[in-house]
Amino acid sequence: MVSLIDLISHTRRSGRCNLLGRLGLRGEVQLEQVMSRPVTCVDSRTHVVELIPLLSDQGLHCLPVLEQGELVGIVTQTDLIAALHRDLIMHLG
Repeated sequence: MVSLIDLISHTRRSGRCNLLGRLGLRGEVQLEQVMSRPVTCVDSRTHVVELIPLLSDQGLHCLPVLEQGELVGIVTQTDLIAALHRDLIMHLG
């Protein structure tokens, strides 16, 4: 998985001057040099509450969602906040 943080971190490590070079967009940098590993994933049946520590305490901004080992989506911090908000409104109303 390649995040904005991965790109910025790589840019700082490489000390490149121009934007394209810093992001490795000239073909000089392969994804394996930039991407985060290992990738934390969740199953599509994971309960929303289980995402809270992953997307807050662990500092992750998004999580790949898998079904039987296949990517079926990505859940973000914004998705989590929206789901928790909907649940709160439903229980208060």
